[in-house]
Amino acid sequence: MTEIIITALLSAITSGGLASIFTLRAARRKADADAMQSVQDVYQQALADQQNYIGKLKETRDHLVTDREEMRRENNELRERLNNMDEKVRQLEYDVARNGRMMTALRPFLCGRLDCPNRTMVDLGKATEVDDVEPAVTSHPNRARKVKK
Repeated sequence: MTEIIITALLSAITSGGLASIFTLRAARRKADADAMQSVQDVYQQALADQQNYIGKLKETRDHLVTDREEMRRENNELRERLNNMDEKVRQLEYDVARNGRMMTALRPFLCGRLDCPNRTMVDLGKATEVDDVEPAVTSHPNRARKVKK
């Protein structure tokens, strides 16, 4: 009977029945390690993808910062040009109003005939205000008007 037990034990050992009990624990550990390795690989890939995405976002942000600075510079230049143009428009409006007042003051001295001997030259360049305009002739034979003194 001992022979049967010894034979059964030897056949179980050599066929792998008893050995599978010992290797089962090692196989389970290896499977757990492989599963953990695959999870770590996926995690590493996710980290690499995130870092790549962050790098692209930083490039985009830097580009936007540069564009914003350029737009601010252009906006300031345009604001300055607009202020200069507004000042020029105000000056031109003043000049037009001044010229209109001078033309109104000179209207009595205008003569429609080019060959009129009483036609005089009025120098508008020296006049700064309407009161400064004094033509050489104060009366004209073709016009009846009141002369203020």
